[in-house]
Amino acid sequence: MLHTGALSQKSFKKKIYLAIWKSAGLHRHHYFHATDIQEQAFIQQVFGEAVKVYVAGNFPRVFSLQQATEKRAGTVNLVSIALISPMKNIAVVLDALQYCRCTVHYDLYGPVKDDGYWQQCLSVIKLLPPHIKVQYHGDVLPEKIAATLRASEVFILTSKSENFGHAIFEALSAGKPVITSHHTPFNELFQHQAGFNVAVEL
Repeated sequence: MLHTGALSQKSFKKKIYLAIWKSAGLHRHHYFHATDIQEQAFIQQVFGEAVKVYVAGNFPRVFSLQQATEKRAGTVNLVSIALISPMKNIAVVLDALQYCRCTVHYDLYGPVKDDGYWQQCLSVIKLLPPHIKVQYHGDVLPEKIAATLRASEVFILTSKSENFGHAIFEALSAGKPVITSHHTPFNELFQHQAGFNVAVEL
C-alpha cells in the first residue's frame, strides 16, 4: 500500500526499499493492482505516470441489516475488529476514552501484529477510569463477525490508512454506525447518517 499514511510507518526502511526498486527499474517490468482510482494515483505518485496499473475493485461480504437494539442513555458499546498495529490506530481510541464521561464498554478483536504497540495500548488501558471497560478478545472467526457486530452499538476504527477497509464495510452493511478517520474510502459518513469521520494525525 502506497498511501501516505502507510508510507509514514517505518518510513526510513520503506524509502530505502522503494529507492532500490526504482533505481533498479523493477517497477517497469511489473504490473500493479489497485482497488480504485485513488490507489492508482498513489502508485503513480511513487513510480511515475507510465507505470502499468490495473484497477479491480474488492468483493467484500455484505451482512444482513441488523435490527437496532434499544439504546440506554449514558452508555455506549463500541467494537473494533482489526489487526493490532500502529496503522489501525487503536491507541488513539484508547487515549480518547480517558475523556469520556459516559459509561463505555469497548470490545477489541483482532490478532496482535506489533507486540510493542500492543504493550503501549495495554499501558493506556490500565489508566482508564472505572466507568470505561475495555476487553480484548483476540482474533474472531469470520463466521462469528456478524454476531460480534450485533452485540455492539458503534463500530470504531480510526485507521491511518485503509486501501478499502473490509471491516468498516461489513459494519456499515450490518447497519452499525461507524466512527473512522478521513483516510479510508468511507467519508462523509455524517452527511449520510452513517457515523462520523474524525481527524487523526499521520
